[in-house]
Amino acid sequence: CVKMLIESKILQEAKLIRFLEPNLNFRTNQTYNINDALEGIQNYGPYDYNNNERDFENIHIILITPDDSTIKHKALQLIKYLEEGFGRYYKGFSTFFRLKEVIFPTSSDEIITYSPNNEDAISHNLIDEAPLSQKPRDTIYVVVAVGNDFKGLADTKNYYKLKSVCLRLGYPIQYLSNYKDPNVSYAGLIHKMNNRSEFPYALWNFCVGIYAKAGGIPWILMNPNEVDVSIGIRFARKKTGGFTTGFVSIFDQFGMYKGFYTEKFEDSRYGLTKFDFKYDSN
Repeated sequence: CVKMLIESKILQEAKLIRFLEPNLNFRTNQTYNINDALEGIQNYGPYDYNNNERDFENIHIILITPDDSTIKHKALQLIKYLEEGFGRYYKGFSTFFRLKEVIFPTSSDEIITYSPNNEDAISHNLIDEAPLSQKPRDTIYVVVAVGNDFKGLADTKNYYKLKSVCLRLGYPIQYLSNYKDPNVSYAGLIHKMNNRSEFPYALWNFCVGIYAKAGGIPWILMNPNEVDVSIGIRFARKKTGGFTTGFVSIFDQFGMYKGFYTEKFEDSRYGLTKFDFKYDSN
């Protein structure tokens, strides 16, 4: 059982909180330490490609969005960046993961659209337009689904419906949030396209998420036996100062995703007093 307590006085410091990055392995015969995932993927990875452990060479992206012309246009623009690259750090999906081909939607006609509370339409469209029974053996179909909610909100009906439909039908799904909170600095990836300094890194994380959902292994921990659990921590800030919500993602020693925890907190000055969570490895 792990328990962590982060006091607000630490979060109020101007400097960023940095934890020691673990060393990552991108091939079995790697003898040097790499703790920068982006550098490792660009120069050495991915792990399963180098060690002949990958059972697919192509990924087919299926895009699902609300039936809204503005959202569809923005989603297609983001998909184009995902395919072609953006800035000097993000070089494009196929390049990063050394895939033979990644098929992306290129027009609105190739998007599956849905209206809220209509999961049957999503199911029928997926079955009709991308039947898994007809897919090539070396190709993985992955759904990129856009929605207006996200995990930190109280009402996440569409988020979980999209996840439920796709997983029930056998499609890995990477969710793309179109949410933007007017009171805090949190914004989904679509809105981050306007931030040229932050967007390439957010796009990189999105890229890794899709590859992992497809069953790929971008890297493993260099010394997994020295680690019990990995914890990713992030916070949403208020525009007026301070923090409002904390997020924790938990992975086991082998990099398997174990769960997600979020909590909102209040205090008289900055919007939080503590961030307290427990994780039971059993």
